[in-house]
Amino acid sequence: MKKLLKSILAAALCAAMLVSATACDSGTSASSAAGGESQAASAADDGGEGDGGAASGGKIVISSWNARNSDPELDQFAQCQEATGIEIEVNVIPESDYSSKLNQMIATKDNSVDVYVVWENDLGNFANVGGIDKLDDYLAGSDMVDTSDLVPAATALAEGLGGTYGLPWSISCEILYFNKDMFDAASIDYPTND
Repeated sequence: MKKLLKSILAAALCAAMLVSATACDSGTSASSAAGGESQAASAADDGGEGDGGAASGGKIVISSWNARNSDPELDQFAQCQEATGIEIEVNVIPESDYSSKLNQMIATKDNSVDVYVVWENDLGNFANVGGIDKLDDYLAGSDMVDTSDLVPAATALAEGLGGTYGLPWSISCEILYFNKDMFDAASIDYPTND
């Protein structure tokens, strides 16, 4: 039951983040080689500080590399907390250490975090060690999240992983700048979309 509540809350939190997050959230980039989408995934644990969720009006613990925004209008966590009545504690890990710290937490079955905001390139590792739950069963009956509205990269990621382990909460545009004169001088073709 606790896993179900956490997964439902994770989906609800992600839906709220879809509405309130912006691509330039706090000036940091959450992009990776797989397409630049950040994901939120529910931790697959049976205990931890965040247990209780909606059933007890308790709290959930979310891990992120960004601190909460000091402006309540831009604080997606505060908006989710207000909408659900569930206290949200944000566990901030510096972005430079974020991936390695989360991989360590998942591998050691650290259950102190209920919801992870992660890069999509880490989802496969987390799924392989059983550190996160698939959300497909919860999303199938959801009236809050329409998976047909997800960007194709998120759908392709879920297909490649054999299930939906997270939901995108932002999309970033990657831009490549290059010096044409240097490419011309080296007789190298310009980069293309391929």
